[in-house]
Amino acid sequence: MSPTTHALVDYWHELPSLSPAERRRALEATTHAVRDGFKPASALLPAALGDPDGDVVRRATAHYVASCGAVSADGRLHAIEEAAEWIRRSLALNRAAVFLALFDLDDPAADPRLAQLRLTLSESDTAFICRELEVDGSRRAREFLFDWRELLREALEERAAA
Repeated sequence: MSPTTHALVDYWHELPSLSPAERRRALEATTHAVRDGFKPASALLPAALGDPDGDVVRRATAHYVASCGAVSADGRLHAIEEAAEWIRRSLALNRAAVFLALFDLDDPAADPRLAQLRLTLSESDTAFICRELEVDGSRRAREFLFDWRELLREALEERAAA
């Protein structure tokens, strides 16, 4: 097994005994350790991939991308691509939170990847993301939602025509 798999198994063993607030505090400690160079960015992966709590996943994903980006612009791009793969391949327990974390980056490199993933999400993930973007209310979120809804409408029309 890979080191990430081992870390995920360990994380899942502890998960039932920790509240979301305790997991957020643990994530904060890990984030500081990564930022200060005591742990690698990969220490954030168990929370990003294996936690069901959207807030924990969003924070862990954002910190992972930021930590990889602190090394180089290529590192940030690679981390964005990696997180998009977590969504595409259903590697993350909470794909919607990973999607929102990438959206929150407001990074031009993330937007095309998010656009490609829109029709791969489950109905519940799509509904959750749309609600969160509506709450966001920014112009960028409104435009993204408008484009997404147009894409969904077109997909429904194509299915109906077939």
